[in-house]
Amino acid sequence: MKKEYRGVIFTDHALNRLHNRNVSQQKAYQTLKSPQKRQSGKTLGSYKFSRDFGDYLLQLIAKKNDKNQWIVLTCWVKDKSPRRQTKKKSFLSWLLKKLFK
Repeated sequence: MKKEYRGVIFTDHALNRLHNRNVSQQKAYQTLKSPQKRQSGKTLGSYKFSRDFGDYLLQLIAKKNDKNQWIVLTCWVKDKSPRRQTKKKSFLSWLLKKLFK
């Protein structure tokens, strides 16, 4: 992955997050350029961008630098796959059974 992709700058932290979650820079770029949801971030001048990719929701935080270029600061994935939700429910069911047996 490159520090700059199609005019967007990625911090090392954002690149590591993308790599660790097997998300391409193209998906991050797509989220930034055509988000389904955009809202103000916690710090002045930052924004939170969200885009649904079916099995997961990609969210990222970005802001513009003094040269008016977007900088992606961080990103994360919310997994929506049924398999993962089933595992969570199964663990919760197991835990409740253990506690209340």
